Amino acid sequence: MSVSIGNTVATLATGSIPSSIARTQNSLGADADPAPQGLTAIDPAAAMAPLPASAWKVLEMTNKLGSDANDIATALVPSMQTLIQLRPDLANQKFDFSYDNGGIKVTSNTMNASNQAWVQFLLNSNDALTTAVQTFHDDTVAGYAAAAEAKAAELGQPPPDAGGEDSGSGNVDVNFMQLFRKMGADAGKSQYSRDTYTTLSGANVDLSQDPGSAAGLLGFVQSAQALAEGAVKDVDSSGRAFYGTRQYIFMDFEALPQLFQPATKSLGIHVTA
Repeated sequence: MSVSIGNTVATLATGSIPSSIARTQNSLGADADPAPQGLTAIDPAAAMAPLPASAWKVLEMTNKLGSDANDIATALVPSMQTLIQLRPDLANQKFDFSYDNGGIKVTSNTMNASNQAWVQFLLNSNDALTTAVQTFHDDTVAGYAAAAEAKAAELGQPPPDAGGEDSGSGNVDVNFMQLFRKMGADAGKSQYSRDTYTTLSGANVDLSQDPGSAAGLLGFVQSAQALAEGAVKDVDSSGRAFYGTRQYIFMDFEALPQLFQPATKSLGIHVTA
């Protein structure tokens, strides 16, 4: 099972949250009313000051983090399938995981120490997953450093020393199940609350489900995949059906690490020099 990320520019056009559904897009038509008498229409492109190259780099790195989160969710699927097959008693047990010195650390408020250690071993045995988690970590650290450089450039200051206290290149700890939960909640806000969403095969598309367990994660990724591919049937309250609804829930800039704010502590994300 793979989860695809679509074109970023199209995603950004959907609204203030990049994971907004495509059906909510609006555009100003050629027949729109002209500017009121006495007011001068302003070209939005001309009104925006060009971003320096360093700032564009930070935006590109945030975009990369969305792709990295997608890779983690995709790589996690076979491990969750194995968990359910070998330990069905743990299928609905809540846990989270984060980067830990090149590996993965599992935490849980419901599993005992033995089961928690077993899940941690399972995840660390998945090379694709550990590589994806490492990549997310490295890209986040690099992103904070790039943001510090962009801030220095904005203030006319010399760039911070690589690896120095002001570079932002510290240790990053992200709780990934919590990150996925936030992404699902954000994407769900832009769906029509009275509509019913299903995959073309009839499975429910439900972003309110908690991905914090093996069973929940598999359902979450299935919904994310269908939405990314536009393979969704959307039936409104009057029974009308719509097809082709797309959402790219991992490209959620509000849920991803806020690179211009190194002190961020929400979602279990924190940075230490």
